[in-house]
Amino acid sequence: MRKLLIAAVGFLTQSIIAGVALAAENGTGFYLLGSKTSMGGFVPPPGTYFIDTNYFYSGGTDIDFQLGGVGFEGGVDASAYYQMPIALWVLDEPVFGGNLGLNVIVPIGWKSMESSGLVTFPRRSFDVGFESEDTAFGDPVVGTMLGWHDGKWHTSISTLLNIPIGQWEYGNPTNIGFHRWAFDATGAVTYLDPEAGLELSGAAGFTFNGENLETGYQTGTEFHAEFAAMYVPSHTFSFGLNGYWYDQITEDTGGPEKLGGFEGQVFGIGPAINWTIVTPGGRPIVTSFKYFREFEVVNRLEGEAFFFNITIPLAAGPAHSG
Repeated sequence: MRKLLIAAVGFLTQSIIAGVALAAENGTGFYLLGSKTSMGGFVPPPGTYFIDTNYFYSGGTDIDFQLGGVGFEGGVDASAYYQMPIALWVLDEPVFGGNLGLNVIVPIGWKSMESSGLVTFPRRSFDVGFESEDTAFGDPVVGTMLGWHDGKWHTSISTLLNIPIGQWEYGNPTNIGFHRWAFDATGAVTYLDPEAGLELSGAAGFTFNGENLETGYQTGTEFHAEFAAMYVPSHTFSFGLNGYWYDQITEDTGGPEKLGGFEGQVFGIGPAINWTIVTPGGRPIVTSFKYFREFEVVNRLEGEAFFFNITIPLAAGPAHSG
């Protein structure tokens, strides 16, 4: 009986953390915050591109949870690394006066989570802890982007669709996939004046989440905004500041009513560097480094995020400007 009770307590603890203690199911959203900061409004000229996106996140939170005489007081720490190979094809012919790009993302992820704390009942209490780790393929994502260029101004609209076929297990707090359909639409603008040494970029969008049919949980609609202010001393190098703001604008549904809707928010800010390396054959390879420290966090993990991206043109078509 004692082993059964301890097992039940352990499952309760994991369920609190993985399912309903954080905004968005499993505490993570489909849209990768910080992915559209510097040059966010720029769509490259016609051609085929390979983009290697590397994302690392580390964070934690304290939890003080009470429900029906049962409580949990403790904390959770989590880390994640995603490598996201992206194939991007920008069509040769203009569409609505702009450049249309089609992309496919196949993420490979690693997640680690550990928690410890005290679970309390009316007459008893238990010290509990658990660790979980997974490495697997996530949900593939297909997307579009349509961009226009007008002198120093570059604008774009983009969409992303999450296809829920990646790794996912019921009750697993370190799932790599989301097991739900999700759609994101984002608009972005970039002002780039190399002669003045200035780049200013801004983006904003919404993420709409479908229901997880296994758990009956549906993450609310999410709003995200991103920005960058960069100094551009040369055509191959820039550095500056970038950041993001996230605000869940509708409640999660499908969890116990007493837990509420767990609408989350977070603000992140940090430095960014872009560096273009030109190969002996004249091919430009664009690298970017982005770091974010998070603040003003509600119902989410609070931590640090880091991007390292490499963009390689594989084949170029005729240039078109909208």
